[in-house]
Amino acid sequence: MARLRRRGRRRPGPASKALTLSATDAEWAMVREKAARRRLSVSRYAVALVLGGDEDAADEPALVLDAHAQREMFETVRAFRTLMGEGDEAPALIEDLRTRVALLFDAWALAMVRDGRGEALGALLAARVGAANAARVLERIEALAAAGPAPPSRKAPEDASGASGQASLFC
Repeated sequence: MARLRRRGRRRPGPASKALTLSATDAEWAMVREKAARRRLSVSRYAVALVLGGDEDAADEPALVLDAHAQREMFETVRAFRTLMGEGDEAPALIEDLRTRVALLFDAWALAMVRDGRGEALGALLAARVGAANAARVLERIEALAAAGPAPPSRKAPEDASGASGQASLFC
């Protein structure tokens, strides 16, 4: 007659409850690391946190915003959305920002082409917007560089007396 053996050891007391938690890989890595530092399993670490709190929590950023921080973030986003997407001035503001960014880009790109770094500019653009778009933008910038006047020198020109001529701007 075959004897049946029990598998594993039974723990005395009532059966435990199971709980499933979801977290990102980075969050799980952090939980595993903290549990290992305390020489606990992840389950025992989670139970200890719930029952007793985490004495190291004051030294680390919170994983969840409290109600006040959530409300503050919500109000800030609402204010940005109001400024950028509503009202009579919003489209003009957005267009002004686009124009300023385009001018800054053109100045930067023109300087690179005029300094003989057109290939480097092309590589940077290709990495950001793809090779086809980069070639189109680079053609436009090279045409601007060829058609436009050379950038002014940083040193003001001197007149016959040796003065720089800057004072005449303010007279």
